[in-house]
Amino acid sequence: MTAWLSIDALSKSFGQSIAVRDVSLEIGRGEFVTFLGPSGSGKSTLLYMIAGLETPSTGDIRLAGDSLLPVAPNLRNIGMVFQRYTLIPHLTVAENIAFPMKMRKWDRQRQKRRLQEMLALVRLEEFAGRRPDSLSGGQQQRVALARALAYEPEMLLMDEPLAALDQSLKLDLQREIRRIHDSTGATILYVTHDQEEAMRLSDRIAVFHNGTVEQFATPGEVYQKPGTAFVAGFVGHSNLLPAEMFAEGRPVDAFAGADSAGTPGLQPGKGAALFRPEDFTVLRREPGSAALSGTIADIAFLGPVVEFLVRLASGAQILVRQAPDLSPDLRPGEQVSLCILRQPWILP
Repeated sequence: MTAWLSIDALSKSFGQSIAVRDVSLEIGRGEFVTFLGPSGSGKSTLLYMIAGLETPSTGDIRLAGDSLLPVAPNLRNIGMVFQRYTLIPHLTVAENIAFPMKMRKWDRQRQKRRLQEMLALVRLEEFAGRRPDSLSGGQQQRVALARALAYEPEMLLMDEPLAALDQSLKLDLQREIRRIHDSTGATILYVTHDQEEAMRLSDRIAVFHNGTVEQFATPGEVYQKPGTAFVAGFVGHSNLLPAEMFAEGRPVDAFAGADSAGTPGLQPGKGAALFRPEDFTVLRREPGSAALSGTIADIAFLGPVVEFLVRLASGAQILVRQAPDLSPDLRPGEQVSLCILRQPWILP
């Protein structure tokens, strides 16, 4: 993919604190890219530097080959949506959406045409005459999204836009955002700490940690082939076991002597084998069955899956999730075998 937005060795310091450290990314036009990471990892600071709200300490940001750094924020033609809706309370929905077009002195016919397009895009035609305080949180965020897209920006930046919403409303808005992206082809950079949200929305995910990008890849690659132990632990649940315990994907007979999950005592160069919870099936243990066995420490019914926590003889704990119809009638304290469904991903 040809880079449209290039972030080149970008860093940002606040006094002695380094918020972003030597980050380089290349993003294609029309991509939906999510900056994912814990609080304080640098993802929002990078977004604000792209918007022009923060000035980089070092590095460059180029759009279509030209540096953005000399360009004033209001001239970068970039839309932005924040966690707070920042709607103008005394203006109607239609007036809020039209506001950036009015500021850019678009002619009335063009404004009217684009306003109708935006109202239809976010499905708020019947609310055009309402004021923000009469709308739900989800509706207000859709108004903010329409306003940010109204003047046809080259890029849309979104900073934790759904963080304040409840889970069911958040899911609805995620589908709306994805639909809008597919409809408009807009380039979207999206900041979140919600792993599931990032997986659902993104073409690619940049995983941030301590001001750096640990991995930049598709959701499938980030989940199935994490580049670092941090990515493996932050994105989904990880079961980490000593890599030398596996020969051609099968546990060796000495498995009962394994280190605990997380393998903090591994010898340099031996690595860790990563399994996701769905990579196992829990079976009732039979005499002489597979070497990978243990005792059920806990069971939780979560609707579409049953979650088992299995403690191995070494003390390691394995989290397994499987469909209820595949789950035998087991209780905590029972002995079980774990069937491995795929070879592990080996981390250094």
